[in-house]
Amino acid sequence: MVILPVVSELLPEGRILCAVGSYAFDLPEGYDTAKEDLENAGLLPVAEGNGLLFSVDEERHLHSAFALSVWPDPVILDVAEPLCIPAASAQIDLRKDTRSLIIKLERRE
Repeated sequence: MVILPVVSELLPEGRILCAVGSYAFDLPEGYDTAKEDLENAGLLPVAEGNGLLFSVDEERHLHSAFALSVWPDPVILDVAEPLCIPAASAQIDLRKDTRSLIIKLERRE
């Protein structure tokens, strides 16, 4: 397992990193602007077997989004419930199993 340290080193100051899985049609409370941006881009609701890893700014506007598989695939996003974490408090856990690289967004302890 590899833990990427402070995600804030990868994203501009004030950004928030979010992850949602298959069938997600909602985001955590307070992210209505990002939800509308994702809907307008055709990314929400999330299709079966897919997940989204995306960043939003301080006003909760969408800045970047990556669609990833949540099923066996070369790269998988491990996400149970929609999650948004300020970049300064976030870390990314990278694991490898027999067939896939697994990406999981976590809150730094």
